[in-house]
Amino acid sequence: MDKNGKKRRGYALPITLLLLVMSLTCNILLLTKNVQHTRDEAVERGKAIYDYFAESVRQADEMQVYLREIITLNGEKEGSAARLTATHAGKAAQPERMSLYQLMTAASEQEPGRFEGAPEEAEGYWQNRIVASLLAIAAGTGELTEEELTKLSAMEEELTALKAVLAKFDYDIGDDRSSLIQLSNGLNWLDIAAELQDELTQTSTN
Repeated sequence: MDKNGKKRRGYALPITLLLLVMSLTCNILLLTKNVQHTRDEAVERGKAIYDYFAESVRQADEMQVYLREIITLNGEKEGSAARLTATHAGKAAQPERMSLYQLMTAASEQEPGRFEGAPEEAEGYWQNRIVASLLAIAAGTGELTEEELTKLSAMEEELTALKAVLAKFDYDIGDDRSSLIQLSNGLNWLDIAAELQDELTQTSTN
């Protein structure tokens, strides 16, 4: 073999090793990027679940304030103040902003069999029990009837029961990425969602 042939063979091995190292480096970078992207998506899903819980509590609090105010205002201006407040409460309770439905939807996506029908049950409770009742009261005239007052008190108690279940969630996790990833994997909240479903079922049968 001539000297040129030996030189070419001498160059081939280092070049091959260099290309191999570059290929491995690129693959590692791509894999790292994909893993990070997957983790970021998991964090976003976990943050959404966290927000559903927090917003469900806030909406229940808001609705309880309305319900108590309606009861308190009964008798003022021959009931018109209470019925006007019921109008505002009904608008505030529109189902498209109901986080409880979103929460149960997320649960059904995690475990379809366990939470079959749960989103519809949550939506039905809010739409039929809360919104419809408030709008019916708003459409009435005069002071609130005993039946209407009883229904308002029952709704307030139901929301208290739902909040007691929602309070079992760990709101202290905040923006902790590891905790949010656990939420996205169904940890530390699905049992609470199941209790919420039981509470909604009990309410619908009363």
